[in-house]
Amino acid sequence: MEKEVLLMNNKGLLRAIAIFILGLVLGYFICLITVTKPSVNIDNLTTTTTNDTATSNVSTEQKVTNTELEQTEPITNDTMVETVEEEIESEDIVENIKEPVKPIVNGMFSWHKFKEKYLPILEKYNIDQVYQCYDSQIREGDFEAINESLNLLEGYDVWLLTGDPSWDADDMLKKVNTAKESGGFAGVVFDVEPENYDESYLENVKLVCEQADIPIMFCVSYRADVNIIKEVISVSDGLLVMNYDVGNEYSNIKEWIPVSEQYGVPLITVYELQPSDHDIGLHSYHTYDGDIDAAISNFEEQFDGEDNIGIAYHYIKYVNTD
Repeated sequence: MEKEVLLMNNKGLLRAIAIFILGLVLGYFICLITVTKPSVNIDNLTTTTTNDTATSNVSTEQKVTNTELEQTEPITNDTMVETVEEEIESEDIVENIKEPVKPIVNGMFSWHKFKEKYLPILEKYNIDQVYQCYDSQIREGDFEAINESLNLLEGYDVWLLTGDPSWDADDMLKKVNTAKESGGFAGVVFDVEPENYDESYLENVKLVCEQADIPIMFCVSYRADVNIIKEVISVSDGLLVMNYDVGNEYSNIKEWIPVSEQYGVPLITVYELQPSDHDIGLHSYHTYDGDIDAAISNFEEQFDGEDNIGIAYHYIKYVNTD
């Protein structure tokens, strides 16, 4: 009996020891699992972070958009009508803006010695032709002075400006030869305005144009007989109309325009800038009194749509630079 009790006690002790050992083993494995860290997938982590950030940004943008929408006035039919009207008005304004008429020639007369201080005027008003008088230098044979002046005007088409109402063809041809000998001239402008534009005048013009082998242009009065002027246009290289009649410049020469277009010859309307002087018959209705900008405005208004019209100013000494 005592042996059985002792055996049972031994079995219970063994069972307790076994349970204790099992507990130690289980505890060991639990510690291993807890202490060991799992591997982390960097790619997945980055993707997850990026997605979270994008989601956050979208959420923020949505909030901003919603706020803007809340602040925007609701679009009504009246608002749409006003918008359409504004667009139509804007289109009308654009369509009504016209490019100013561009003259085929921008000319400037200069009867006296050309001075360096005049160069800014030529540049400001886009002058491309200068009609310069050298009568005194030619009489004195001072061709060095002419060359110096031409050098000063380098880059511009310089025409020899000369003439007298009494001149005939021989007188004019002498000046043609002088221009050719001097060199450097684009051509000759003859300011030969007789009392009567008759057949004798026309014969002289035709003879000069036939014999001259350089370009020739003539100054004529706007009062000249239209039939004579048509003949001059047909044989010359250009016509400078001394159009001294403020406000009527276009009506004075409108019959000449188709003829100049037919022959491809520039028709140049000249604006007077000298101050009015009753002693020489120059009245306020003849001149723009130095106001070159007013002359340009008149040209742009009256000759809008014309393609074969040039403009010139008489003359540089009287251009108002204030």
